[in-house]
Amino acid sequence: MMRVERPKSSAESDPRAAREAEAAGLYVHLPFCVVRCAYCDFYSLVGQDELARAYVDAIAAEIAAFPARTGYRPRLDTVYVGGGTPSHLPQGSLSRVLEAVAGAFALAPDAEISVEANPESAAPEILEEFRRAGANRLSIGVQSFRPELLAMMGRPHGPEAPGAAIAAAREAGLENVSLDLIYGLPGQSLADWRGDLDAAIALGPDHLSAYLLETDKDTPLARRLAQEELAEPSAETIEALFEATEERLPREGFARYEVSNWSRPGRACRHNLGYWSDRPYLGFGSSSHSYYLGRRRSCDLSATRYIEAVSKGEPTRTDLDDGAASTRLSEALVTALRLADGADFDAIGARYGVDLWSRHGADLDALAARGWARIERPRVRLTVPGILWSLDALAPFVAGAEGPGGEAATRAARGAVPS
Repeated sequence: MMRVERPKSSAESDPRAAREAEAAGLYVHLPFCVVRCAYCDFYSLVGQDELARAYVDAIAAEIAAFPARTGYRPRLDTVYVGGGTPSHLPQGSLSRVLEAVAGAFALAPDAEISVEANPESAAPEILEEFRRAGANRLSIGVQSFRPELLAMMGRPHGPEAPGAAIAAAREAGLENVSLDLIYGLPGQSLADWRGDLDAAIALGPDHLSAYLLETDKDTPLARRLAQEELAEPSAETIEALFEATEERLPREGFARYEVSNWSRPGRACRHNLGYWSDRPYLGFGSSSHSYYLGRRRSCDLSATRYIEAVSKGEPTRTDLDDGAASTRLSEALVTALRLADGADFDAIGARYGVDLWSRHGADLDALAARGWARIERPRVRLTVPGILWSLDALAPFVAGAEGPGGEAATRAARGAVPS
């Protein structure tokens, strides 16, 4: 019998077409801030606003040159502009960046374009520019509504500023607005946290991120905790704050879709879901990270050095690892397990050529015995107790990463998205 072969699609027969058909996310890091918060360990610059225009020009130039330089031009379905404080930059900065993106890449018609803002700099004219430039999602860093907690964190805004910011966002036509909160702060009581949740919900956001304070980083706040100038909350307090979140947000129409993230229907952050689903992403600017063509890369240049490198046509990225499958597999597992949908062990195992059920059988049995995971093949999901103690629950899957990639897997287990 004659064998009739299926004609190959253009993407199958042409590797370049396949890469251009691939959907990816794009991140831009704008590091300029009015102050540096006491808990922040992201790359940021205070008092160096004179660099902003040259830095934005360098970002735009690198984005424009990227497809020709690398031969990689995926279709973008998400763009995320973070920092730093994008809303602190001179007017016109976001337009300059997004024009470069649209000129260099094909944007999906329904692309999610997110921009971060802080309450004190979310002026109506800035947010109006964001919308005109193409932004359709705004993420506002609130962290708390308690004056004493804001002061302890070094936040430059007061408790009334978030309300004004979200009102300005709605007036500008930004219909998808997210608020960030932090719990587990020194001196934060259960009543404080419940008050913060109430205040955030009253503003009518579409998405809430509730992050547990990380105390093992080299930040002023972590140093004060280490020196016992501030008291770290007990495990019992953390558990009570977590349970209050679990109890309150579902009643208000929010569903958890990731360990630290809650949204109303259809409002989950698609860009971050891309990170957590092992999809490619491009990063531009100082401290940004990229993952494409099976390799992770980072830009470790200061803003000044980044501007110089782009102007001279020099490389701005270095490889984070050698592309080892163990590194990518470990990160893919821990990020998927943080999702409410959990990890499809069959699909991830097939992608990396590994029998995950055999490799992690004992680990899964131990998690299930502790009540930290629910196993419904092919999926594994963390339970609510597993989410609460997710760093411990995910530790066996981080252990498989090799070399520098192990650090990336550890960051992923903490829920840190690549900048």
